[in-house]
Amino acid sequence: MSRPLALHPDRLFPADPATRAIARDLYEPIRGLPILSPHGHTDPAWFATDAPFDSEQGRGLIANAIAAVNALEIPAAEKDAIFAGNARKLLRL
Repeated sequence: MSRPLALHPDRLFPADPATRAIARDLYEPIRGLPILSPHGHTDPAWFATDAPFDSEQGRGLIANAIAAVNALEIPAAEKDAIFAGNARKLLRL
């Protein structure tokens, strides 16, 4: 009879002990939260095609996304990073 597979809780963290400790500290407060990611949670066809949505639907999606970010109880600086700061940093603008 085979034993159930036991996955180590640190299996996805870095191997370096100091870095792993930091990763654990960062992960612990959010470990029970749902994953908000398109990867694995959406229809793969969304990423396999290059079909634009119509302008009316697009405006609604964008408006909903902006409203969702604005509703978050996070500092204004974090909202700015989400809306533009991260892109400015990435694109070195």
